[in-house]
Parts: sequence; structure tokens; C-alpha cells
Amino acid sequence: MTLTFFILFPSILFLLLVLVLIFINPNFLILRDSYGQTGSLDDRSPRFLEAYWTNKHLASSQSPEESNPLTVEVAPGEGPSTLAVVLVNTGRSEITGVTADLTLPEGFKSIRGENYVKSENISVASYNSIVKPGESFPLYFTFRVLNDTKVGPYYGSMKITYSKVLETGQIVSDITVPFRVPGKVILDVILQKQNLITNTPNYLPILLYNKGSADANGVIVTITNISGGTTTIANKDHKNNDNGIINNQILYNNYETNTNLGSSKYNITNTSTNNTKNILTKQTSQQESYGKPIDIQATTFNVERILANNTALIIPVIYPDYSTGGTIQNMKLKIDYNDPYGNKKSSETSVGLIISPNPPESVLSIDEARNSLDTSNTDNDSDRPTSNTTKKDSLMLRAGMIESAKIIVSNNGNKELKNIVFSLKSESDSVKLLGDTRWTLNSMEPFSKRELVTQIFSSEEVIGKPISFILDAEYISGGKSKKDSLSLGAYVQGQIKIRAYEVSIEDIGGVLNLVGNLLNEGNTVALFTTIEIIIKNDEVSSKITSNSSQTGDRIKQLPLKSLPIPQYLGDLTENSPLPFSIPIDIALDTDDGRYLTNLKIVYKDDLRIEHVVVLEETVNYKPVNIDQTNASESISSILGFTISNFITKVIIILSILIVIIIIFVIFTIKRRKNKKSKLYKSLKHQDSDMKDFLGDIKDESG
Repeated sequence: MTLTFFILFPSILFLLLVLVLIFINPNFLILRDSYGQTGSLDDRSPRFLEAYWTNKHLASSQSPEESNPLTVEVAPGEGPSTLAVVLVNTGRSEITGVTADLTLPEGFKSIRGENYVKSENISVASYNSIVKPGESFPLYFTFRVLNDTKVGPYYGSMKITYSKVLETGQIVSDITVPFRVPGKVILDVILQKQNLITNTPNYLPILLYNKGSADANGVIVTITNISGGTTTIANKDHKNNDNGIINNQILYNNYETNTNLGSSKYNITNTSTNNTKNILTKQTSQQESYGKPIDIQATTFNVERILANNTALIIPVIYPDYSTGGTIQNMKLKIDYNDPYGNKKSSETSVGLIISPNPPESVLSIDEARNSLDTSNTDNDSDRPTSNTTKKDSLMLRAGMIESAKIIVSNNGNKELKNIVFSLKSESDSVKLLGDTRWTLNSMEPFSKRELVTQIFSSEEVIGKPISFILDAEYISGGKSKKDSLSLGAYVQGQIKIRAYEVSIEDIGGVLNLVGNLLNEGNTVALFTTIEIIIKNDEVSSKITSNSSQTGDRIKQLPLKSLPIPQYLGDLTENSPLPFSIPIDIALDTDDGRYLTNLKIVYKDDLRIEHVVVLEETVNYKPVNIDQTNASESISSILGFTISNFITKVIIILSILIVIIIIFVIFTIKRRKNKKSKLYKSLKHQDSDMKDFLGDIKDESG
């Protein structure tokens, strides 16, 4: 009995203690598995679902469902980063107030002050919303990724504390959290050649360098745009030569010794489909060959995979246009790849291409450019200004006129040019080409010339200004297509057309003068204009009057004793008359009638080039009576003044006398009026005094 009591009493005491603990905490007997999860389905703790790096904004209350998580690439030395740990509520009860402490592995450090973090190797996160059974929820841990961290998998120990809804007390659970540092893909483009030559295919090797810590998979490079050139690939089979190197790639077999980018592997991709081949490598000297022709105009290159700290090589063929010589062009590249999470990503970059200047191989030149209008006889035409300094090899256009111009082009080379197309264009909106602007020639022999004729109109806006034309040429020389561009300069002059009208002989102050007006009917001013009377060598003019045209009589030159000196008139503006008066001395025995006089007009244009115009004008002359002239001359010599001066003086004296007489008459009349007014006032005063006297007498008598 005593032995039985000593055996059963501890057991009964243990059972009573268990019953008390169960009464206090019903979850006391819940068993846990190796992962810290509860054994009972009703009391299971949350389980780990996934972990990823993110930059999603952390709000105080998160959505219980995490759809389309935003993942980011994290590399060693990233610094403060956020790791999202997603858990799922596997129990049958709703839970809330989840708090987690994540013990960080080596290579990571927590941020003090972040979510009440107190230890360097423990990061804290919380989730305060209610989580229903079967729902997932995230916990965001922010900590530092150190420089010595390696790319790869890591494990952290997480202790979570939570509560069940409608129950008191907290539950603690331990969960192992696996995560990894994926690394980053950082792609850079390195040109191995920049100087390109026009009108020829240029192999342009481009290195794609992955500077990141993660592999770039599914890499596809697309040339989206090239200014001033096209991307082409020769349609040619590539086979191994005796040295085991693919044709047209000989220049690139030494890239592994000239490029210092670490332990990198070079991939040459030269196709627009999935025909990617590794040609040059650092790890092997084996060369591979192509069995199919390469596509023409390939702009897409499938590189497939670029390892971290590795390179790949693509070689597009660029064909710059001839007109781009000596310029800098831009080539845009689009790179598509998959990041370490498998997400599709795309980046765009551009590279600068230097197009070498075109060599001085032009064989075309403009030999001569001039007006087609023949100006050799304009000296005898009084209606046109002439100049002895005009050059036939210069293109001088006149504003307001349609000019016919000739351009003579020479082939200075020793090769025949075929299929030549010339195109002429004006660089000024105020100068228009009204004639041909395009000429097609089958061929031009060496050292031959061709003439191009067109019509040009220049407006008055460009008077006195230089202009230019561009003559473009396309031709085939030596089996190659070439282009050339020639510049042609010209000068636009205004029109100056001078004529005289109302020319006559008048007596001014007893002196005969040749008077008249000059009119500039052009569209620009004639500068520094002078006029003088000249006598031609022939005594009679070729002009015949209308009255004497039937009899054949010719008009004689006006006989002058001496020629007057030239007169300076100044600037002769357009559409504005300018009068002139030239004193002349005519011979005394000159008969009356019509005579011819020659007026020499000298002026300068906008270029200060001197022009001479000779105008032939007819005037009527009527001689003065000789006796009257002699008498007037004798009287004037005796009296010391001429008749006209005497008449003028007499008129002035008479005018003065008349003014004096008028003033005297006005003064006399005024004086008489004053005397009458004074007499009237005195008589009136006397009459009033008399009346006063008679009134006084009457008063005294009465």
C-alpha cells in the first residue's frame, strides 16, 4: 500500500499540474515540427511562402494579398535594401499583430532605429492587419547589403510573434527564411572603331560589356536609327580560311589581346535571326564557320547570353551616304534582355560615329557662268547703261528681269563620266529659277565641257546683295556611284535706265542755257551723276527728223564756240526727275532751226563701277535781233547796267514811292479826323454851358 502510494502519487501530481496548465493555456499541448510549425491543423503557425527584393512603398497597413510584386535587382554593396518575406496563414484561425525579428546572415547589417532595431544583425518588421486562414501577407525588412556580400543564396532565422483573433495571449514561432542576392545587369556599349568612310561598307565592331554582377539572358540588340547611313550586310558565304579565321573578320582576331576587361568572353553575332556564333574567345582558339549566307540589311542581333563581367561582340556593316562626309552621325541601339528574376527589360543607348571627310576627288568644276544676253552693242544704244568693266565670266543678274544664264561645267578628270544628272537650286527665296533646273547627260569625255542654260528672275529685295546657287551632280565614274556639289556665286544689280526730256534753249538773265530734266526709269539709284555737252567726231548725226525723213535731210550739231565744263548733279534716284541747266555760247552766225546736241551722262552703280550714257537730243534755236542787241549792249555799257536790271530797279523805285504816298494819305486823313472830333467836343461843351446859364436866369426871374 505504501509502495503503491509512492508510485502513483507523482503521476497523479503530474496530471493535476498538466490539467492546471491546460486550464490556464489551452495551447500548451500543441506540438511543433522541425520548422517550428504547429502539429495541429487548427493551431499551425504561418508558413514561409517566398522572399524577394523590392522597392515598393511600405505603408502602415498593407493589403493582405500581394499580387504582381515589384521585384528589383540587388547587387553586392547595394546599401539599404528592402527584402519582402511573404508568409501564409495555414491555421484555421484569424491572426493579427504579427511582429518578426529576422536574424541576418553574414554580409548584411540592420539599420539602427529602423522599426525599433537595437541589434546590428537583427532586422524587425511587422504586419498589423487581420490575416484570414489561407491568406498570405508580406513582411518588409530593410537592412544594408554590404560590399563583401556575394551573389547567391542565403538563410535567415526569423522569430515571429502573433495573436489569434478573439483569444488572449501571444504565440511565438520560429521560421527559416531562404533568400538570395541576385545581382544586377549593367550593360555598356563600347565602339572599337569610330571613323567611317562614305560610299563604302564599313565593318563596325561594337562590344556589349556587362559590368554588372548578374548574367544577362536572352539579349537582343536592335539598331533602331542611323542618321545619314544604312545598316547592311554583304550577302556572302563565310568559310574558314587556312588560318581558321572567318573571311572579313581577320581584323578582329586580336581583340582578346587589345581589350582589357577582365576575364571576358567575346561573342561575334552577325545575323538578324537566331544564327548566333561565338567566333572569338579567350578560353579557346577554335574558330567556327557559317554555312548560310548572312542576311542583307541586318539590324537585329541575337546575342543570347552575356555573363557577368563579360562582353559580346556584334559587327554591323554601316554604309554612310556621300553627303555625310566630315560630319558626326548618331546610331541608336535598343537592348532587350532578361534580368535575374526572369523579367523582360529594355534599355536604349546611342553611339557617335565620325564620318571621315570625303577625299578631294572631285573632277567637276564650273568653268564659266555668265549672262547669255549679248551686251557688245549696248554702247550705241542710248536706252541702256553701258560699262567698259563688265566681265563675261561673271554672273551679274539684273533685278526685275528674266535673265538667261549659261553655266559651263568641265570634266577635269581622265575618266569618262556616265549617267550624269545635274540639279541646280537657288539658296535665296528672292531669286527663282524659271528655266531648267535638271539636266541629264549620258556621258562626259575626259577634259570636256558641257553648257547648261536656264532662266533666272531676281526680285528687287536682293539688289546690291550677293547670292549663291548649288549645282549638285550625280554620276558614275570607274563603276562607282559618286556625288558632287558645286557652289556658284552671283551678284544682283539694279537697273539704271536714264533718259532726258523737255530739253530746250532758254535765255536766263541774258545768258543762253541748255535746260531739261533727267529721269531714272530703273529700280536703283545712280550715284555721283555728272552731265556735260560733247561733240561727236562726225559733224552730222545719224538721226533724221520725221519732217525731213522723206527728203533725207540730216540734223546738224548745235554750233558752240566752246564746250562748257561738266556739272555735278549728285545721286539720281529711281522714278524721280532731276533738272539741269548748262550755260552755252552759240556762234553769232547760227541760223534759227532745229539742232542736235549730245549729252554725256556719267554715273556709278552700287559696286562703284562707272557707267557712261550718251543721249542725243534735238532743240529749237531762234537767234536774237543784232541791232537791238548792240543798242542794249551800248546803253548798258554806258549806264553800267542792262535793260533787264534797269526795269527791275524802276519797278522797285515805283513800288517804294507808292508805299510812301499811301502812308502819307493815311496819315493826313487820320489827322483831319482828330481835328474834327476835337472841334465837335468843344462846341458840345459850349452848348451845355449856355443851357446852364439860361436856366439860371430863368430861375432868378421867376
